[in-house]
Amino acid sequence: MELINIYTENLIGKIFWDLTVTDKIEHKASNGNIYIKWKCKCICGNYKIVSPSKLLGGHIKSCGCRRTRHENLSGQKFGRLTFLCPDKDNSKKWIVQCECGNIKSVYPYSVKRGLTSSCGCYQSEKTSELFIKDLTGKRFGRLTVLRKASYNKSEQVLWECSCDCGNVCVVSAKALTSGYTQSCGCLKSESSSQRFTHDITGQKFGRLTVLSRDGTYVGSDGSQYAQWLCSCECGSMKTVKGCDLVQGKVLSCGCLISKGEELMRKILIDKEISFDTQIKFDDLKSENDYPLRFDFGILDSNSGILALIEYQGPQHYDDNYGDFGRQQREITDRQKREYCKKKKIPLFEIRYDDIIESKIDDIIKQIYNHL
Repeated sequence: MELINIYTENLIGKIFWDLTVTDKIEHKASNGNIYIKWKCKCICGNYKIVSPSKLLGGHIKSCGCRRTRHENLSGQKFGRLTFLCPDKDNSKKWIVQCECGNIKSVYPYSVKRGLTSSCGCYQSEKTSELFIKDLTGKRFGRLTVLRKASYNKSEQVLWECSCDCGNVCVVSAKALTSGYTQSCGCLKSESSSQRFTHDITGQKFGRLTVLSRDGTYVGSDGSQYAQWLCSCECGSMKTVKGCDLVQGKVLSCGCLISKGEELMRKILIDKEISFDTQIKFDDLKSENDYPLRFDFGILDSNSGILALIEYQGPQHYDDNYGDFGRQQREITDRQKREYCKKKKIPLFEIRYDDIIESKIDDIIKQIYNHL
């Protein structure tokens, strides 16, 4: 291997064993020191962030799949598959034999992690069971199966069912046996009606205490839900659909960290980035005089704010979130962006459907490139 100074030379495009360097990542630690790591693509397609010393020293040669590829798996069995020998036509694969007798070439790590457990026969058998099994007379929730109806476009067998309310409906075998469908639709209507009429004033859900009824939310399909004005433990007020409260979908005004934010927090810690959460400013408040908070603040060595990061859930882009989503998009988000522009504070937004770690890498690189 070519001898180089990996701390100063540009390694993008260079190959170290199974890893090809694709990007350079720099970040400043809380002590002011700048650290360099390299983003590498493995021959299996996965990406891995590697420190210079481990890359040059050969301590890391792949994303982790290398030891699996070079491991002697002959005779080992996982699920229905038994490893026979390495695939001569593809060094990353092994030849396996399924219990049904079929021979197949597979990626070892896919089998060992349980992602592949057969040649495909297991899924075929499960599907076949739904076709062969006679459900006539059997009961599923409020539905009693009368007779086989037909097949749908996905070639799933359909069954004609009688509901306890008197209606007759046609349901797929998979929906019946999985419990996904338990009525003609009347069960859902009754549940919605109960949520709509039931008074939950004074009840507490997570950090939210219900204060009073606050109008009606009408969905895109015409369904109606009661909305309730709630007080959060942090002091903020929030209007929430009753069904979201009862089902535990909403537990706070937003001050509780979401799954996406929790993942971001862990990534920033792993990358030794100095940060703080729920950043607020005395001169940035909502129209109701509540402080507007930013999810993350990237800090310098003196705990000063270098940049702000917002994790944006679907309500920031999707019209199906009613007045709450509209307020976020048209008022709150605009306020925050204008404030950061006025104060010359870099603001980055990560969408709920972004690859979070990759997005953070790009953001950190931009922040430190402008120091």
